Amino acid sequence: MNERLPHEHFRTGREGPEAASLRRVWLFIIAITIHNFPEGLAVGVGFGSGGMQGGLPLAIGIGLQNAPEGLAVAVSLLGEGYPKLRAWGIATLTGMVEPIGGLLGRASSHCLSRCCLGVWPLPPVRCSMSSATKSSPKPIAADIRTRRHSD
Repeated sequence: MNERLPHEHFRTGREGPEAASLRRVWLFIIAITIHNFPEGLAVGVGFGSGGMQGGLPLAIGIGLQNAPEGLAVAVSLLGEGYPKLRAWGIATLTGMVEPIGGLLGRASSHCLSRCCLGVWPLPPVRCSMSSATKSSPKPIAADIRTRRHSD
């Protein structure tokens, strides 16, 4: 334990890893962990709102960029003198918040889609879509009126 934690003795002075360097490494690890949670939320919302078509590409993309993040965490811990297995374990734990965020994102998107189901079919305030049958763009409402009168 004395090799892993910075400490100070009355006679010999400071021992263990450099405290400032260790604080920076753990700040980096905490930042990566916090950063992974919204990524999990995004994947969960992708699966919740778009099914496999919406969630799978997002999960693959985020999964691919998680490998270098985990490697960066493990290498920074190895640089501080942590054993390989412990560095790998901590790097794995930083990514474990992502599935938790994914489950929360999936549940929230499912709940919100059920709660807001009545809001989606509201008519738009202003219709600015162009008519596909005419060469000059004009609002659909005007096109419908002209069709009614010409029939």
